[in-house]
Amino acid sequence: MLQIDGSYGEGGGQIVRTALLLSLLTGKPFHAFNIRKGRKKPGLKPQHLNILKALRKLTSSHIEGAVQGSTEITFVPGKIRGGRIEIDFQTAGSITLFMQTILPVSAFASSRVSIKVRGGTDVPMSMTFDYFRHVIVPIVARFTHGIEIRLIRRGFYPRGGGEVEFLIRPGAAVSQHGDFDDFRKTVHDMVGPLDFMDRGKLRKINIYSMASHHLKERKVAHRQLMAAESVMKEANCPIDRHISYERALSPGSAITLVAEFTGNGILGADAIGKRGVPSEKIGQEAAQKLLSDIKVGSSVDVNLADNLIPLMGLVGGSIIVREVTNHIKTNIWITELFMGKSFRIEKRGANFSIKSLSPR
Repeated sequence: MLQIDGSYGEGGGQIVRTALLLSLLTGKPFHAFNIRKGRKKPGLKPQHLNILKALRKLTSSHIEGAVQGSTEITFVPGKIRGGRIEIDFQTAGSITLFMQTILPVSAFASSRVSIKVRGGTDVPMSMTFDYFRHVIVPIVARFTHGIEIRLIRRGFYPRGGGEVEFLIRPGAAVSQHGDFDDFRKTVHDMVGPLDFMDRGKLRKINIYSMASHHLKERKVAHRQLMAAESVMKEANCPIDRHISYERALSPGSAITLVAEFTGNGILGADAIGKRGVPSEKIGQEAAQKLLSDIKVGSSVDVNLADNLIPLMGLVGGSIIVREVTNHIKTNIWITELFMGKSFRIEKRGANFSIKSLSPR
């Protein structure tokens, strides 16, 4: 059983989320301790308990220590069965952080997975729903026979109430392989390494600016978009504009920018509206992050890189990022604990390349 120190690196809940995915793929059980030790309120949060609740329904895993505030858990992975589940956070807990673990797990189930989840779609300290839908999902979809998403309602802090349905048609099922090496070879043959070294030329930028219906008269979504667009003029490329005002229990807004390239690059950036902060500043904040990535030659943004690391450990791959964040370093560490040493980081001018060897 792997012993995992949850205070390693950035010491956040990401260690547990990534470990759960890797344990189910490799079949290796783990005991995690010091979970979120350096945080103001250490231990498991409701978001982690919701993930564990879902895994109890989707898999035959054995879990010990799954209580709020617990600083350690034991996880013995079982088969990823699939099926239909409904999860209601009853708060504005992040749906995207929840699906960051559950979506790739579902990609390797033995039968299709249907998930209905209620909570926050666009909340602080997590990616926006549009970033998740337009940047993360297309990558995970490569490992499946298709992912369908139905956004029923947006959910903002503090009341939440967002609702999303996911349907995942899995690709290679872990349970249908004799061991991890056999499973890994099948997935590698199906998907190949995740190669993002050649991003090509910037083709266009999509801007998704949205706000709740409460903010329509103040034109919050329009103001976010116009501010972002003024920053992105420097990129000198076509811009597709997507503006919406949607029903929600609490007022809120979000903006997501996605840059498309002629090659393998994909860059995203997002920002959540904040009380007391002008909408124009929110739009500028997201756009400036994207523009920085474009200028230094990144092929993926740092948030996407963070999500790619476990999948690169599985099938190999190469990416270019503007910086190697603590989140990325921590995800490399936990991935190599389960899958062995395979990552190499090199400085290359204004950015860094991260490579993982393809499995033999």
